[in-house]
Amino acid sequence: MVFAITAFLTLREGNMKKKLNQVKTFFSKPYNILLVLFLIVLTYLVVFPLFSIVKDTFIVHSAEKSRVHQAVGTWTAYHLSLIHI
Repeated sequence: MVFAITAFLTLREGNMKKKLNQVKTFFSKPYNILLVLFLIVLTYLVVFPLFSIVKDTFIVHSAEKSRVHQAVGTWTAYHLSLIHI
């Protein structure tokens, strides 16, 4: 039993070293560093604001309280009913 656990831990340690070497190899190329950097920038500048806009579509704000006839801050599908496809 002890041998199996030791073999498993050794195998796992070898896999960890292999993954670490793969990550180091990936980031050793400058275009991969730029890829990750611009992916982070894209997420920050495009994806997060897009989710915020979609979230605001489903929440009643104070300016539209009289139009929607619901309490401020509640969830609504009012704006989806305005879309005519």
